[in-house]
Amino acid sequence: MAGRLEVCVLDQIEVSGPRGRSQLGGRQQRLMMALLVLSNPHRLSTDLALEAISRGSTSGGNVLRTVVSRLRSAIDKLGGPPGSAVVKSVPAGYRVDQELIDADWFRLQEHVANGQAALRAARFETAMECFSSALALGADHPFGDVAGHPSLAGYAQTVLHQRRTALLGLLGAGKGIGQYAVAGDSLANHLAQNPYDEEIVLAMMECLYRANRRADALHTYDRLRARLGDDLGLEPTPAVRELYLAILRDQALDDLAPSVSGPTMGGTPRPPQPGGGAAGRRGEENGQDNKALEEAMGAIGPGRLVVITGPAGIGKSHLLTEMVGVGRAPA
Repeated sequence: MAGRLEVCVLDQIEVSGPRGRSQLGGRQQRLMMALLVLSNPHRLSTDLALEAISRGSTSGGNVLRTVVSRLRSAIDKLGGPPGSAVVKSVPAGYRVDQELIDADWFRLQEHVANGQAALRAARFETAMECFSSALALGADHPFGDVAGHPSLAGYAQTVLHQRRTALLGLLGAGKGIGQYAVAGDSLANHLAQNPYDEEIVLAMMECLYRANRRADALHTYDRLRARLGDDLGLEPTPAVRELYLAILRDQALDDLAPSVSGPTMGGTPRPPQPGGGAAGRRGEENGQDNKALEEAMGAIGPGRLVVITGPAGIGKSHLLTEMVGVGRAPA
């Protein structure tokens, strides 16, 4: 775009202008650029920037000012808007001027939002174009050589959520016009990194089956079941098991309950409801799990911070909902 810089943070971090492309000289400058873009439209606070760039150094303020100065100089060399205009100093922080840059992160969010709007309006071909454009942006491992930096961990999950939403949306749009052989590479890449994501597996099994790839749909279930059993000692959720049995019987999917056949393709996933017990567990096991959860909550006591971690799709949200339900239960 004329008069604007192109900024990439979803793959290798770099900035492009009329005079060429730059990786901004150093790792600290790239980290700073990523934080500025990802925090937009909010300012990047000086405290957060100091923590990310200087890591508690006593000369952190000088280090941060040097990094910002070098970042602006690198932008100046690209022949577009001046670095001081792109990276603005604001009270208690810095902000990137969104009017002067075209960032892949901004486009990803825009494509996903437009795709969801088109899907709700049953404009399936438009939705497919939007979601496909979103998935084409960046790589499965964003942020280049600063990807592992602690200050980017939360943003990495946000990018993953956007790409996952686009993936489910693409499957849902394809289903709307009878095209089921879509998003093959994106599905495979997502499941390679998030093997316990049962909603994606559910959607993938349905699409494979509807595309007359019954054996592949069954194999997808077998792979999930083996990973859950070997790694976590769990069984797939009832919805996934029910879909597997329907495919095994060569049953028409339109006869199944909505929760089994394409529950949230392209939409916002439904939040789990309390009281259902641990996902993928039988009734007797759920009773034992709920008792153990009540004992654990009692041992933790009020006013304590609890951190729940684990791979995507493993059931963190479900566990949190159960914990809230236990916490609200009468004594």
